[in-house]
Amino acid sequence: MCKRRFLSLGFLSAILACAPAAAEIVEFTFEGSIQFVVGNFSAPLNGLAAGHTYEFKVAFDSNTVDQDASPTLGQYFDPVQTYEITTNTAALAGVPSLSFMAVDDETVPGQESFEVGIGVIAFILGGQVGLPAGTLSSDALPTTLELSDLSGFQFTVFDTLTEASAIGNLTAFSDGSEEVPPGGTSGEGPQPAPAVSSWAMIILTVLLSAGIAIRFGKHQRNAASHTSP
Repeated sequence: MCKRRFLSLGFLSAILACAPAAAEIVEFTFEGSIQFVVGNFSAPLNGLAAGHTYEFKVAFDSNTVDQDASPTLGQYFDPVQTYEITTNTAALAGVPSLSFMAVDDETVPGQESFEVGIGVIAFILGGQVGLPAGTLSSDALPTTLELSDLSGFQFTVFDTLTEASAIGNLTAFSDGSEEVPPGGTSGEGPQPAPAVSSWAMIILTVLLSAGIAIRFGKHQRNAASHTSP
């Protein structure tokens, strides 16, 4: 009887140890204006032009597991739970088809950086910035940043259908966090993801010449290797 009880307790402990931790949902909101546009965007971002304003909001789980063993480089696959993007001509919101974040805490001494990218319909949206040395304390996902540290931030949009691209600056930034229990949702919960054409995602994987596309390409190849028999 005692042996059976100890085995049961051990099994229960193992289950509890494997239980998912509460998500720490952090929301970053980037605002600025579009400075450069090359080509013509497809719907619903058609009409995007230089001088237009944008608001790019991502809610991500700061407890997402780092996929890079390096102590100074963090690579995080699908950390973004929901997104919102608003421009002069369009407004989109929902769950991204895929997402990526990277944190570099002085892999090269004196150089730090933060990067976020998401796939939405046929678009790659995101931003990257070099940070002042000492901004980060590790390669973990940051839960707070200061506008003064983001002076070099570039907002980028790429259309995989038309190959149009846009770059924007940053004029305002805000952050906030909320703890969500396992299986719970934040706020009103994620909205349904827009339909994603399979061939657009194939194009996404071969856009190795674009910075964020490189990250997404690696993500999809890694995912495919895990699911193949």
